[in-house]
Amino acid sequence: MQDNVTFQAFNGAEDKINGTKIQFIPAKIEIPTSAKAAVHTYFDQYTEELDGELSNALRGHPLNGRKCKTPEGLLGVVYEENKTKLSETNRTLKVNSVFDEYIYWNYDKIPSSNDALVKGLDWMEIAKSFMEPLDPDRVAEFAKNRKVNGSSQETK
Repeated sequence: MQDNVTFQAFNGAEDKINGTKIQFIPAKIEIPTSAKAAVHTYFDQYTEELDGELSNALRGHPLNGRKCKTPEGLLGVVYEENKTKLSETNRTLKVNSVFDEYIYWNYDKIPSSNDALVKGLDWMEIAKSFMEPLDPDRVAEFAKNRKVNGSSQETK
């Protein structure tokens, strides 16, 4: 049996940025779907900031964090699943919030460019460069420069 997942489309996402504070924490925290996590009460108020670096603790484990922005031209989207019966194979996800900044946390180390999340977002920029159309004049200039510098290779 195959599950079908439908994502709610939305237009004008920039207008839907609603100030939701997004925090990427290296932990899975399960709460009932009808409940809201008391993040401010049990987490936010204990966050300390020094020279742009954030620190806190989760379940006694030290966390180091950094405020981040989504790559230029991109927004983050948090989807929420509509309640369905376990036997249903059709699922619908609707937009819960849209964001352009978030806090990224690591256990006991400062977030860096070596982290999987950061590398994944870097790939978004690389992929975007592959999607941009080539300027024919630039390509011709590049080919001309290769011939002038003697770096073109001929096959025999």
